[in-house]
Amino acid sequence: MPTFHRPRRFPAHVYPHEAGTLVERLRRFIGHDRLIQQTTAYHAAVRASNGVRMARYREKQPLIEAFEAYEKSTLHRQRPLRSVDDELADLANVAAQCHVVDSTLVDPVRQHHREKLIDLNGQLKPLLLEWKTACHFVKTYGADIAWLPVNQSGPEFIASMHGIECEVECKRQTHMVIELLGQTEADILAGRIIDHVMKAGLRGHLFAHVPDDFDHNSLGESEAWEMALASIADPGTLDVRLPGGLHLEGEMIPADGYAIDVNVWQRQTRENRRDEARLYAQARAASPAAIDPVELQMMGPRRTTKELIEYLWTRKFNKAAAQCSKQRGAVLVFEWEDIADPSIFEDTSWFQDLLARTFDEHRHVAAIAMRCDSAPTRMGGLIDYATGAYLAKSNVTEFPKARNLLRLDG
Repeated sequence: MPTFHRPRRFPAHVYPHEAGTLVERLRRFIGHDRLIQQTTAYHAAVRASNGVRMARYREKQPLIEAFEAYEKSTLHRQRPLRSVDDELADLANVAAQCHVVDSTLVDPVRQHHREKLIDLNGQLKPLLLEWKTACHFVKTYGADIAWLPVNQSGPEFIASMHGIECEVECKRQTHMVIELLGQTEADILAGRIIDHVMKAGLRGHLFAHVPDDFDHNSLGESEAWEMALASIADPGTLDVRLPGGLHLEGEMIPADGYAIDVNVWQRQTRENRRDEARLYAQARAASPAAIDPVELQMMGPRRTTKELIEYLWTRKFNKAAAQCSKQRGAVLVFEWEDIADPSIFEDTSWFQDLLARTFDEHRHVAAIAMRCDSAPTRMGGLIDYATGAYLAKSNVTEFPKARNLLRLDG
C-alpha cells in the first residue's frame, strides 16, 4: 500500500526576503558540497582545451546559473536578497516547489530527486514537470502525495484527494534527436564533430541528421570516426556519411579570424535553428567576441504525419498509459518542448485522435493534460508560473469520479 504524506502549502506571495529563505532551503535540499561540485563540473566543459579558450553556446543548466546569480546578488550570502529579477524569480519558484514537495519525499526517492535537480545531462526539466504537477494537485485539491519507488516502472506518484486516489504519470516530449540518442550521447557526438572541424582550421554551419535506426555501438568505434571525420578537411560544401548511419551536411569556410559579438552570435544562432533541431555552437573566445564560430544543428529523422502519430502513440501515449496499474484512475501529463500555444492540442485533428485512442484502449485513464513548455508568466510583480495547458477528459473511463474531479485551474 502506498504511504501518503501531507505536503506543505505553496507560498501565496513570494517577495525578496521570502524568496531568499526559500532559496536557502533549496540549497540545503541539494547539499552545498554537491552544488559546488556540479557547478565546477558545469563550467569545466566550457573552459579551455589545450590552452585555447573556447566560447561554447549550448543548452543551459538554468538552476546552476540561477544559483550563481543569487550568490552575486547577495554578495555570497552576506546580505539579504533585495530584488528579484527573472532569473532569480525562476529560482525562487523552483525553491517554492521544493518547499511543497520535500515533506512528501522519503529516501531513496528524495536522493533521486536531489541528483536529478542539479544533473548536467538534461534531468532537471523532467523532474520539474513532476514537481509542478504535484504542486498543482496540492494547490487545487489539497492532495496528499505518495511517491512511488524509482527503481521500478510505474507512475511518478499517487495523489489522494477527497477520498479519491489518482495515479499520475508525467512525460516530456523533447527534441527528437534526444529521443533517439539520449542527451549525453548527443552531446558527445556533437563535441566530436565540432572539435574536428575546429582542429581542421574551418568554421561554418553544419547539419547532422540522425536516422531512426542509428547504431549506438558506433559511438565507441574511435577508429571509424577518425577515418570518417578525416574527409572534413577542406572549405566548401559538405556532404558526408558518418558511422552509425549519421548524415552530415553544411558549408565550410576557412577559419580566418572572423569575429562576431558573442551576444549577436548567440541571437543569430537561435534565430537560424530549424524546428526540432538541437543546437550546438563553439568558437574561440576573445571577449566580447566569438572567433571563427562553428554551429551544428542535430536533427532526428523527418517524419510524415502518419509516422509521427505512430511514433507518439508507441513511445508516449500508449507507454504512459501502460505504466499505470489500472487500480485507480490515471492522469497522464505531457509537456511539449517548443509549443507555446495550447490551442494546437484542441485544434489539431491528429492530436485529438491520439487522445481518443488512448482513452478507448486504456479505460483506467481518466484525463490527459497537455502542457506547453513556455517561459513563466509573472503577474503583478509576484512570482508565478502560468504555462498554457489543455485538459482532455475521458468519456469512457472506468473511474468517472476521478475524471469529474479534475480541472486545470488552481
